[in-house]
Amino acid sequence: VCVAGTVISLDNSELSADFAAITGKGSDTIAIRESGVAGKMILNTDKGNDTISLNTISIDGDLSVNMGKGKDTLKMETVIVGGFTNILTAACQDTIVFEDSTLEAMFMATGRGDDVVQYTNTTADGLVQMNLDRGNDQMRVASGTTLPTKLIVNGGSGENAMNAQTQVSGNINRQVLSVQAQEPSADLFEQRRKMMDDKVAAANELFLGNPI
Repeated sequence: VCVAGTVISLDNSELSADFAAITGKGSDTIAIRESGVAGKMILNTDKGNDTISLNTISIDGDLSVNMGKGKDTLKMETVIVGGFTNILTAACQDTIVFEDSTLEAMFMATGRGDDVVQYTNTTADGLVQMNLDRGNDQMRVASGTTLPTKLIVNGGSGENAMNAQTQVSGNINRQVLSVQAQEPSADLFEQRRKMMDDKVAAANELFLGNPI
């Protein structure tokens, strides 16, 4: 699927192969609901204030999400990923929400900007690594959430915080934990970006997925 400045919507579908949605510059929206993918899923929205919403879907293979520069939002709700999850966003204030999802392992880099990560009841068997890069970033962990055993959060430079929240009788008690403030490796980010570019190029070449 190759479109620019538009909406891609997929509902109640079962795909027997890989699926790729690639949009050009502009404020794009990708919404996938109550669907299954037997292979891998590649989503690339390029520059713009983009939104990706994944709700009640299963992916047997890898999930690759690349959101270019812009104020982007990614929401994964009740998502099961059997392979590796790779999420990249570029400069600007991004919001990423994980809710009631099951992952195998994940690498995420949000790029520069005051980014927000909301994490609720999402599990992973393998390593989960989050690089939030420069900016005053926040990671908000909902009450009752058990974090993955193998979790690395690199806040990058800036005033970063992890908020562990509980709510009792209407009063919110909040504990603020410092997040490791360290410049993420530029080489690591470039390596991940190149991997993503290679996957997008392969998707373009093979025209994977179900054209909409």
